[in-house]
Amino acid sequence: MNLFLDGSREPAEVEEYMSYRIGMDSKIYSSEDWHVVRDFKEFVEWFKLNPTPETVSFGHDLVEEHYEIVCACGSSEDFPEEFETETGADCLNWMIEYVNSKGLELPRCIVHSMNPYGADKMRNTILNL
Repeated sequence: MNLFLDGSREPAEVEEYMSYRIGMDSKIYSSEDWHVVRDFKEFVEWFKLNPTPETVSFGHDLVEEHYEIVCACGSSEDFPEEFETETGADCLNWMIEYVNSKGLELPRCIVHSMNPYGADKMRNTILNL
């Protein structure tokens, strides 16, 4: 089972543009089973009730607030470190702490976010594990 975190999209909706990021591996979005969660609370609840997924695909912007701020940013320097409502980056950080505290293996992490600043932030977190 795989876990897909996004405020509005479904896994099959990201397959085409993800082919530019991860090549043929983007077929995972249509050929694998996914459980979709929409926010931080659902993400945490799913993780606590289920075995560690094989893959987690992260969107960054989960609520309207996130989209509004991204649209207002002129550069990555304008991108805030924190939001009022948790983002996909908050979910990623929580997951890392959770699996480490439980002695679990970290699942494969993919960032499908279209937010350039949020996606870079999450990819950098993953690369620095």
